[in-house]
Amino acid sequence: MVGLGIVVIITGLCVAFFYLKCPVLTAFATLMAAVFAMIVSLGYYELLAELLIRRDFGGQWAHSSCLILLFVVVFALLRTLSDQIGGSSIDLGTVAANVTAGLTGLLTGLIVSGIVLIGLALSPMSTKLTYSRLGTLSAVNVNSPKKLLINADGLTAGLFSWISKGSLSSSRSFAFCRADFLNQAYLNKHSDIYSIAGKDAIVLPRKNAVRTLELDQKNYVVVRMGLNGSTIKQGGATGPDGKLNFIPGQIRLICTKDQSRDLRGTGRAFYPVGFVTNGKLDARPLGEVITMNRRDVKKMSYGTAIWRDVVFDLPSGMDPVLLEFKRNVMANLPKLVPGSEQVEDYLATGRSPEQDTNE
Repeated sequence: MVGLGIVVIITGLCVAFFYLKCPVLTAFATLMAAVFAMIVSLGYYELLAELLIRRDFGGQWAHSSCLILLFVVVFALLRTLSDQIGGSSIDLGTVAANVTAGLTGLLTGLIVSGIVLIGLALSPMSTKLTYSRLGTLSAVNVNSPKKLLINADGLTAGLFSWISKGSLSSSRSFAFCRADFLNQAYLNKHSDIYSIAGKDAIVLPRKNAVRTLELDQKNYVVVRMGLNGSTIKQGGATGPDGKLNFIPGQIRLICTKDQSRDLRGTGRAFYPVGFVTNGKLDARPLGEVITMNRRDVKKMSYGTAIWRDVVFDLPSGMDPVLLEFKRNVMANLPKLVPGSEQVEDYLATGRSPEQDTNE
């Protein structure tokens, strides 16, 4: 397996380099440089990539390129700076040096190989160059993904998720906004589907966008989602090939168990089970290609887009907070409301009962 080979080679080289070239303090400083480079690269690669995408530069390579570039630059700067400040002349003995070299080399190798694997996962390159995490997209099962024997990418993503909701947390933690991060990355690697979209690719009604609905004698959570048919450069969802297409696996609902809607904790990602068609559940596999016709754009009082009702099967008590589309589009959801005839009438016509009363 190529992915495992990448981990073994990088980790082995790191251990050998640390053993041959790094005294104790240098080894520790190099490990800390790798940790901080990981934090900066995973924390800011999306921001940098979005700047490139808005300028129609980088395309599907923007995220992976920015991740690797940030890691290399920050790691090199910190490693050079540590040599200038601390030096490497302190000798703590052969045993201490060998033990430290082995441990720090191993951890650094896992972090570096994890970043490399994540970068490859974020790129449009074939999974043959990493590993087939989700198998074939015709039979995707995100609940039991395949993992490498040495799970370097899972370790790196998990470590950063833990850090992002801890002392370095912000108003939006990686653990919440990028829940199920690796599965998301691999679901976006469909060979025929563009993996990114413009920042305004999805449109939501100002109210009643998320409601419960009974379909086939079962209650589901349904999200009214609109797709902007403009090009990516204009902020829409149409790719450079002129097609507006996606797979259901590129749509995610990020939920929390409590009602605080706090984005600093840990979220749970859920994927669609299908769409609402003629009042019934139209079940679709996560890997099915769905092509939208841009002539189906419909102007409603709550927005102009190609509208679809996306169905999610959520456990009891889950509160939907974010809707995500493809690799880089995210939208805050209004509160979940109980389904009713009034809600469905509003979504179908764009008119609320208050408007009818005023007229």
